[in-house]
Amino acid sequence: MKIDKKVLEAEWVDYKDARLHMRPLPVSANPYQMTGNMTIADYAWQVFDYCVIGWEGFEDDKGNELKFNADNKRLVFDVLDDISNFVMEQHTKLKDRFQDEVKN
Repeated sequence: MKIDKKVLEAEWVDYKDARLHMRPLPVSANPYQMTGNMTIADYAWQVFDYCVIGWEGFEDDKGNELKFNADNKRLVFDVLDDISNFVMEQHTKLKDRFQDEVKN
């Protein structure tokens, strides 16, 4: 069975007027806890935090570039209501593509 390691590499994904540099979440990094002690928000944040490794096109309220750093990453996650769902969807697409490549 051939496994192409490139399917785990990061890709740029368009998000509205911006772009996210995302990598897929491998099984070994999945934050799901069997005990159920994790909230939905905790899970969404951990997936977002792992998958999003950069961005372009985000600006602050004065039109300045919003630098990619830990504080701004949390801000974007907290302020943009739909971004966590978007990242989950994109992560699933990347993961599904990986599974398809492994099958072929």
